[in-house]
Amino acid sequence: MTRRLHTLALLLLLLVTAAPVAASDGTRLRVAVVLDVSLSMKQYDPDKLATLAARLIADLSDQRDHVTIMTFGTGAKTVVAGSGNSPELQKALDGIGPTDKCTDYAAGFAQAAQAFSAAAPKGERRLVVFLTDGEYQPPNEGSDSCDDKTRFDKTVITEAERKRLGGKVLDAAGALAARKAKVFVVGLGRGFQAAERSRALLSQVAQRTGGRLILADDPNRVPELFTDVFAALVGSPVQKPAAAPAVTLDVPEDAAGMHVIVRTDAAEAPFTLTRSGQSFPFGKPPTEARGPDVRLERGKRPRGYAVTWLARPPAGPMQLARSSGSGPLSVWAIYDVGTALRFEGVGAGVPDGHAVKGSVRLVGRSGSPVRRDPSYLGKVRFRVTLADRTLELPARGKDAQPFDFGSALAARDAPYLLRVTAEHDDGFLDVEPVEHSFRVVHRLPAVITIDPVRFDSMAEPGTIGTTRVRLTAPERVPVALGFMLSLSDDTARNDLRFEPAGLTFDERTREAEVRISFADPKALRWDAKRYGGELVVTPAPETAPLLSGESRFSAPIDGTLRSWTLLRWMREHRVALGLGLGVLLLLIWLVGRALAAKFPAKARIHYVEIGSQFPSDSLVKRYAKRGAYRSARFRFPLGKKSKPLVSFVARGQSFEVRPEPSAGLVRLAPEGEDPRRAPFTGRWDERYRLADRFEVWLTRS
Repeated sequence: MTRRLHTLALLLLLLVTAAPVAASDGTRLRVAVVLDVSLSMKQYDPDKLATLAARLIADLSDQRDHVTIMTFGTGAKTVVAGSGNSPELQKALDGIGPTDKCTDYAAGFAQAAQAFSAAAPKGERRLVVFLTDGEYQPPNEGSDSCDDKTRFDKTVITEAERKRLGGKVLDAAGALAARKAKVFVVGLGRGFQAAERSRALLSQVAQRTGGRLILADDPNRVPELFTDVFAALVGSPVQKPAAAPAVTLDVPEDAAGMHVIVRTDAAEAPFTLTRSGQSFPFGKPPTEARGPDVRLERGKRPRGYAVTWLARPPAGPMQLARSSGSGPLSVWAIYDVGTALRFEGVGAGVPDGHAVKGSVRLVGRSGSPVRRDPSYLGKVRFRVTLADRTLELPARGKDAQPFDFGSALAARDAPYLLRVTAEHDDGFLDVEPVEHSFRVVHRLPAVITIDPVRFDSMAEPGTIGTTRVRLTAPERVPVALGFMLSLSDDTARNDLRFEPAGLTFDERTREAEVRISFADPKALRWDAKRYGGELVVTPAPETAPLLSGESRFSAPIDGTLRSWTLLRWMREHRVALGLGLGVLLLLIWLVGRALAAKFPAKARIHYVEIGSQFPSDSLVKRYAKRGAYRSARFRFPLGKKSKPLVSFVARGQSFEVRPEPSAGLVRLAPEGEDPRRAPFTGRWDERYRLADRFEVWLTRS
């Protein structure tokens, strides 16, 4: 039993790369979880492993996925459907339990087919997870009851009836296969193992749809098995460190997310996830971290798991350890990096007389190698097909597996097709094949000519010069030829950039323009240099074997870099200089205003109309509220609309009196002074007669 479970766990791990790279938008995974609710589940699934497995699939899914929970027994029905990891899925599972007398496989598969009514979009993976514990026993025709006459494994049933009942199941499986939905059948408990005919029928269903039949009778292994199942559905690798009180998880680069699953039978999750002493969730907002969520099924005894999710985890080692208690932790980590097939080494053309060589490997969705479990890789095989020959190669982990067809191919007009596929010994691998067409060609006599490179410039951004590169070759160039640019002089190599750095020529394109610019113009503004050396053009590695004759072509470089002038610098920074000058003038004005002469804070201007007994200061008070008397100038008469007759201007500790030319101003002491029309220095409390109408004077308080 232990050996069989170990084998099944390994087989499930092989599912890690079963899914192609997910589409950039739309649904990643559409899965129907079909649960057996016949009364036999009480006997053969006392720990409620079927519901526990459905919970884990719901927990591991996300908004890119669509999950439908269904039940079957005497009949079948849809319980709930929605996006992954929604509370509705877990709530619906709370209310599911064994209630029906019969076990109608056909009804369950037919109900599952309804979840895949529309055509499958590109990139969407479709699966049915069918969980049952016992033999096929549909209800009698026209009845809700079942007896020995419909028990698929009993001898009471006739072969004709068994064939008819089995046909209904296979027809439903055919409908699922037509809708590109694979069926994973999970048999739970001893009852399923004893039902040989039913098990064989479900095995046909799985094979017909491209799925698998899985036996799960060890409660402690269910989280691990269904972690592997889900990883298979979304095309992600699983890490399974050995059980220990503290384990290390090696997070690969460019992982979009990660799930950590820990098996537990307790309602709490006494463990911590850390990196360099920093605890989960590393300061991430709730939308980028979730958990740990503990799920328990309380059947014969509690069985469950805790799951934690983290978006964009940091690459490198992370530690998971118990925060309390003792004993080893059983941990599984799913890394969302995807799976794809990549090969390299064969260009668009191969010279006649050369063997076709290359390499192939499994990579993540971004093209980077990903570490995978050796037990999985041990059963992966690559097949490389060329013409009528096929090479079969084993996988080698992160290292690419080389292939070599050895014998040379004949040159011809039609291209050859190289096809690479990946398979698993037990069928748990489904990646898109890679095809590459190439031509076998005779060596071409090709010559590259390059115009001399000349420029005379300050360190300006953008293009400072151009040159042209031309290919002279036979009229017919069957494949594109690539060339690389380089510089022979170290100074030119550090300071200059030639773009594009690579050139491609074919039958239509025989000439290309190369633009010259400075790599860092700002760093060279005050330098003056001369550039020499050569611009060198050499064939790219995949092109070099296709050419005969010279393999290096060059042209001289004659360039001058002139230092920036003051005028050029001012033109470059004219906006900043203008703003700076404006700020400086404003600052000077503010400082001058602050230092300018002002009247004392309690200075007052008084006046009285000649013939009146009392001076008037109502306007003085009104102006005082506005702070006018802290200015450097008073005008009289007061008021914005009044025409001024005299101004008093602060001058240090004194002030100056400036009468208007049209108004004569007379000091009242000494007597008999003539009217004044020119400015003069005034004195505090001294009265002045203005236009024989007013008397005006200033006070300090």
